[in-house]
Amino acid sequence: MHLVVLDSIGEFLPLFRLLSRRWLRFIAGAIAQLTDNNTYRQKLLHVEKLTPMRQWSARQASRLKKSDYRQSYLGERRN
Repeated sequence: MHLVVLDSIGEFLPLFRLLSRRWLRFIAGAIAQLTDNNTYRQKLLHVEKLTPMRQWSARQASRLKKSDYRQSYLGERRN
Protein backbone atom coordinates (compact mmCIF):
# COMPACT_ATOMS: atom_id res chain seq x y z
CA MET A 1 0.00 0.00 0.00
CA HIS A 2 1.29 3.46 -0.89
CA LEU A 3 0.39 6.51 1.13
CA VAL A 4 0.90 9.90 -0.47
CA VAL A 5 1.63 12.62 2.04
CA LEU A 6 0.71 16.13 1.01
CA ASP A 7 2.64 18.94 2.68
CA SER A 8 0.09 21.68 2.14
CA ILE A 9 -3.49 22.23 1.05
CA GLY A 10 -2.00 23.70 -2.16
CA GLU A 11 -0.83 20.23 -3.13
CA PHE A 12 -4.33 18.92 -2.44
CA LEU A 13 -6.09 21.43 -4.71
CA PRO A 14 -5.30 19.79 -8.08
CA LEU A 15 -7.26 16.78 -6.84
CA PHE A 16 -10.28 19.08 -6.45
CA ARG A 17 -10.49 19.34 -10.22
CA LEU A 18 -10.60 15.56 -10.63
CA LEU A 19 -12.83 14.47 -7.77
CA SER A 20 -16.04 15.77 -6.32
CA ARG A 21 -15.71 17.54 -3.01
CA ARG A 22 -17.78 14.81 -1.38
CA TRP A 23 -15.18 12.22 -2.41
CA LEU A 24 -12.41 14.45 -1.14
CA ARG A 25 -14.12 14.67 2.24
CA PHE A 26 -14.33 10.87 2.34
CA ILE A 27 -10.66 10.50 1.39
CA ALA A 28 -9.62 13.14 3.94
CA GLY A 29 -11.49 11.16 6.61
CA ALA A 30 -9.61 8.00 5.63
CA ILE A 31 -6.29 9.88 5.77
CA ALA A 32 -7.21 11.18 9.23
CA GLN A 33 -8.01 7.66 10.47
CA LEU A 34 -4.78 6.20 9.11
CA THR A 35 -2.40 8.98 10.09
CA ASP A 36 -4.08 10.87 12.96
CA ASN A 37 -3.67 13.99 10.79
CA ASN A 38 -6.98 15.87 10.72
CA THR A 39 -5.75 18.82 8.65
CA TYR A 40 -7.61 17.97 5.44
CA ARG A 41 -10.68 16.57 7.16
CA GLN A 42 -11.13 19.80 9.14
CA LYS A 43 -10.92 21.88 5.96
CA LEU A 44 -13.68 19.81 4.34
CA LEU A 45 -16.17 19.55 7.20
CA HIS A 46 -18.45 22.07 5.44
CA VAL A 47 -18.81 19.65 2.47
CA GLU A 48 -21.81 17.32 2.49
CA LYS A 49 -21.03 13.64 3.14
CA LEU A 50 -21.18 11.07 0.35
CA THR A 51 -24.58 9.49 -0.15
CA PRO A 52 -24.36 5.82 0.86
CA MET A 53 -25.45 3.31 -1.78
CA ARG A 54 -26.26 -0.34 -1.38
CA GLN A 55 -23.99 -2.77 -3.15
CA TRP A 56 -25.62 -4.62 -6.04
CA SER A 57 -26.32 -8.30 -5.66
CA ALA A 58 -24.88 -10.67 -8.26
CA ARG A 59 -28.37 -10.99 -9.76
CA GLN A 60 -28.85 -7.21 -10.01
CA ALA A 61 -25.40 -6.80 -11.57
CA SER A 62 -26.20 -9.46 -14.14
CA ARG A 63 -29.48 -7.74 -15.07
CA LEU A 64 -27.78 -4.36 -15.33
CA LYS A 65 -25.09 -5.82 -17.57
CA LYS A 66 -27.69 -7.39 -19.87
CA SER A 67 -29.59 -4.10 -20.12
CA ASP A 68 -26.35 -2.24 -20.91
CA TYR A 69 -27.00 0.02 -17.91
CA ARG A 70 -23.47 1.42 -17.85
CA GLN A 71 -23.87 2.87 -21.33
CA SER A 72 -27.03 4.70 -20.23
CA TYR A 73 -24.99 7.08 -18.11
CA LEU A 74 -21.74 7.05 -20.11
CA GLY A 75 -23.31 7.93 -23.43
CA GLU A 76 -22.16 6.51 -26.72
CA ARG A 77 -19.24 4.16 -26.69
CA ARG A 78 -16.06 5.65 -28.14
CA ASN A 79 -13.72 3.15 -29.77
